[in-house]
Amino acid sequence: MSGPLSGIVVLEVGHMLAGPYCGMLLADLGAEVIKIEPREGDIGRRVSPHTIGAHNAYFASLNRSKKSVVLDLASDQGQAALHCLAARAHALVTNLRPAAIRKLGLTYETLKNANPRLVCVALTGYGLEGGHADRPAYDYVIQALTGVMAITGEPGSPPAKTGYSAVDNSAGMMGALGLLAKIVEGHAHDELGRLAQTRVDHFGPGVAQRERDHLGAGVVAVEPGLGDEDALAREGPCGNGAHSRTGSWNSPQQRFRRSTISPTVA
Repeated sequence: MSGPLSGIVVLEVGHMLAGPYCGMLLADLGAEVIKIEPREGDIGRRVSPHTIGAHNAYFASLNRSKKSVVLDLASDQGQAALHCLAARAHALVTNLRPAAIRKLGLTYETLKNANPRLVCVALTGYGLEGGHADRPAYDYVIQALTGVMAITGEPGSPPAKTGYSAVDNSAGMMGALGLLAKIVEGHAHDELGRLAQTRVDHFGPGVAQRERDHLGAGVVAVEPGLGDEDALAREGPCGNGAHSRTGSWNSPQQRFRRSTISPTVA
């Protein structure tokens, strides 16, 4: 596949969303992404009741432009194949639990003998080590933990999750960004090592405005809503199944107005 990452080889060992999304972004940019799956396949192959051609719709939406190989990484034969692939790869991406990452030999420490320049990216909930490392880190858990749910929804409503998997998608994007940064850095170094990304670490900036108010001014956001104290917003139906939101920055230096109209999705 042509693109700015043509010639870059990435191994992906993951399931569902964050890891596969990271791999897909790189594949869309031209990287050769080799998806390593167990005999039963990525869990994402079975989660949606819908299909796109012969593929599960959920799986198809996250795994385009990739190659796939089945390996039993718990076996000696599977490990030998993994090391052969790692020897020609530039990077490895995984979003398995830390215990599984270590058990299946997906760490830089395990793979560096095959390829000391390999970049290993681990998308985990709480890092590879520590007391929280193997705790569940589903998308909605991290949204609750970071406070995203507390500021999402309508005024007067209880905390709510976003309408899509914001944490997992953000993790995939940040993982791809970090991976590419390490590859660029590698032009001047012989060894690269691992790059550990965590969902909690990267999603903190998503609530940076609220953190600024809380830590800097002592203001606690107690009610969810679509507004921002720095902006004045008005919204409501405007006929024909459409909804509008008009806002202006609450600053003399940056006062401007904008309006967005979009059809209501049933």
